[in-house]
Amino acid sequence: MVYKEADLKNQLKNEPLKRLYVLYGEESYLTAFYANKIAALAVSEDEADFNLDRLDGTALSADEIIAAAETLPAFAEHRAVVVCDYNAATDQTSDAFEEFFADLPESTVLVFWYCSIVPDGKAKWKKFLTAAGKAGFVTEFPHPSVNEAAKLLCGGAKKRGCALSDKVAEQLATRCGTDLHTLLNELDKLCACAGQGGTITAEMVTALTHETLEARVFDLSKTIWQGNAARAFTILHTLKADKEKPTGVLAVLSSAYADLYRVKVASAAGERPESLTRDFAYGKREFVLRNAARDGGRMGLATLRGCIALLAKADTGMKSSSMDNWWILERTVSELLAKARG
Repeated sequence: MVYKEADLKNQLKNEPLKRLYVLYGEESYLTAFYANKIAALAVSEDEADFNLDRLDGTALSADEIIAAAETLPAFAEHRAVVVCDYNAATDQTSDAFEEFFADLPESTVLVFWYCSIVPDGKAKWKKFLTAAGKAGFVTEFPHPSVNEAAKLLCGGAKKRGCALSDKVAEQLATRCGTDLHTLLNELDKLCACAGQGGTITAEMVTALTHETLEARVFDLSKTIWQGNAARAFTILHTLKADKEKPTGVLAVLSSAYADLYRVKVASAAGERPESLTRDFAYGKREFVLRNAARDGGRMGLATLRGCIALLAKADTGMKSSSMDNWWILERTVSELLAKARG
């Protein structure tokens, strides 16, 4: 079984430590946080020199990790072995864990946490995670939703001695994405600017933070849907000046149109935009559906089909022709504007 963060938090607070934890997912800030927390619960600071091993999983085999985990603690109740980025998919000895997990030493707390690897669910990973789930506590950490990230930002600002409203926190999470490493770095910068006891404003967020490619391209799609050519080409030229790849811009723009098309089809069938999260992999990104329904409301299905055909044509052109990709993208934006204006 794969648990959520709230389950792990409850387990660590109310139950004895498990002998095995696997922490993975998109949110590496949280996997690192909980790996350190579990290690601190298993081994005190005074015992850490002899009883805490932090291992680079990219350089070790299953047999080497098992050897470390089988070592008895020195003058302490537990020994903690914390392994970062062990790749079960590439290790020829990974099958050894299936037997080892079923008979872990009572004195060992073994933690696998992932910083730069996300298990892909294929055969070897599935076998590894299934074996770990039977013996211990497997937790996945996806990126938080915009609302969840906003709550964390408000709490973080308060701890740093600054005021941050829910609305501005949501603006920050929408503008910069919901990766916690990125958001906390941006929050530190904003708090330093606001000063102790100061307030972080919407103007500060706009002026001082870096907007993600996705956020900027979604702004582009909104201005196209509104038929605002001047604003659309301003955004496009800024993206070009920032050396963004036109293929990446086209991919995000196509995604925005796909979101809007799905919303329109769902609406025609009498369904709310949020219902699409059941059928498509939106996860905690359902806000993009609400935004699409709000910003692209006046475009009809026939027009959208024509727009998607233009985007597909641009994708083919970028992959198969010798034409400049930025020229293809600019031409496509012009054609999309014409469609939006009818």
